[in-house]
Amino acid sequence: MEITNVVEELDSPVISYLLGVKHLKNRFLFLKIFLTQQIINEYTEFRDEMKVFPNFSIREIEKHFPGFDSRRLVEWQQKGYIQKLRNRYYYFSDQKVEEPFLYYTANQLYHPSYVSLESALSRYGFIPEGVFQITSCTTLKTNSFNTPIGNFSYRHLKPSLFFGYQLKEWNDHRYAMAEPEKR
Repeated sequence: MEITNVVEELDSPVISYLLGVKHLKNRFLFLKIFLTQQIINEYTEFRDEMKVFPNFSIREIEKHFPGFDSRRLVEWQQKGYIQKLRNRYYYFSDQKVEEPFLYYTANQLYHPSYVSLESALSRYGFIPEGVFQITSCTTLKTNSFNTPIGNFSYRHLKPSLFFGYQLKEWNDHRYAMAEPEKR
């Protein structure tokens, strides 16, 4: 928040208080406390609006907060409120990271896609080995993302073969996973 914007937003009692403070050091201390409170209030409003999304993109943020200043995201990352998944994708740091969240995230990071191959085989209990990345099929080009919560890989599939998945429910959200027959 720019200082000029803050001064414009200050109500008259705050301005009166600042003008009444004799020592410049105390004025700056008060202003710092006020700005910190403004940032906390802004984050609280953001959190209340966006907490319905397990993870969110800049596009989602802009739908809910037109004109959102993306510098807030950097500040909130530094404070540990949110974490960056990859460019333009974030999640709240207190989000519980469990398998369904990872599957949901895999669908969100690279869309359209559905969890398949080794990940689906493991989920359905068809392979005994541990799987250390979420593998998905997509009609987009083959890609992968290493994130703070795990590794996500995507394998290209012809659009005519992009079927054989089902939507699974998780916390009022859905993610796409290959059906056991397709794997």
